[in-house]
Amino acid sequence: DQVGVGDHEVVVVDNGSTDGTDGLARAWAAADPARRRRLREPVAGLSRARNRGVAAARGEVVLFIDDDALAPRGWVAAHLAAYARDPAIAGVGGPVALRWPDGRPGWLAPRLEHWYSALDHGDDAVATWPTPHGPYGTNMSVRRATLDEVGGFDTRLGRRGRSLVSSEEGDLFSRVWATGGTVAYEPATLVLHGVTPDRLSRRWVLRRGWA
Repeated sequence: DQVGVGDHEVVVVDNGSTDGTDGLARAWAAADPARRRRLREPVAGLSRARNRGVAAARGEVVLFIDDDALAPRGWVAAHLAAYARDPAIAGVGGPVALRWPDGRPGWLAPRLEHWYSALDHGDDAVATWPTPHGPYGTNMSVRRATLDEVGGFDTRLGRRGRSLVSSEEGDLFSRVWATGGTVAYEPATLVLHGVTPDRLSRRWVLRRGWA
């Protein structure tokens, strides 16, 4: 049966933190061990961390969000509702709005926002994803069976240390589509993606584009 909203679990993967994240995650998980889980992936790499989380997940649908993003109330329900409407879909993605806690640089043109994972395909749900890239990792969900079928994320791609090499989501969805899977766009799944101070320079944008 389709996983209900009340049955969801939250899995946090610590990918080699060196601050107080580990202790915070341990205490957070201990407060609700039935639904909160803290894992460690010692080998650095976003794709490795995501694959570690997928391997441990117990649900039929796996939702992804980054540590610098906020999911408004109703985010999980909005993702799962898309699967309930169309049991044939393999994945769902949604809009990503940017937050600028330290202010937006005056030089940053709107056309550069996609380097910060901004995404907006409109206010209407679309049964077939409208662009070649696919959803961004900070706001997407995929059926667990689909992830197993395509082999998860390619660990040669994805952020690792100071490297900004990405496109692990694009690669994943290219394999999903190659198997005949359908990916939907659901505007109700909006998340807010925070832009951290280290990304507020022209140099960072150049590095991001080059990667």
